[in-house]
Amino acid sequence: MLEAQTAAAKQMRPGASFADPDSAARQVLDKANLGKYFVHITGHGVGLRYHEFIPFLMPGATGILEAGMVSSVEPGVYIPGFGGIRIEDNVAVGVDGPIFLSTPRKPW
Repeated sequence: MLEAQTAAAKQMRPGASFADPDSAARQVLDKANLGKYFVHITGHGVGLRYHEFIPFLMPGATGILEAGMVSSVEPGVYIPGFGGIRIEDNVAVGVDGPIFLSTPRKPW
């Protein structure tokens, strides 16, 4: 799950599409045979309200990420009858790449 979240967060850069972080997370989970259990979006904007609509990080989302945008990055898998896991951080689109706001990370 951390690998999926990291792949998604790396896409939080100016010029990437709103769909790119979601696609990156799904590629990691598909490779691990967990893609069918990823049943929600990768993230949503964070601003005045907790769930903002821009940017929605999801398949087919249109729009381009710009420096200063903030979104949750929270891919997760949920296996019926077993349980699930999600790792969530708020990430800003920085000029040089993602800026984690909720959990310290090494610079990209």
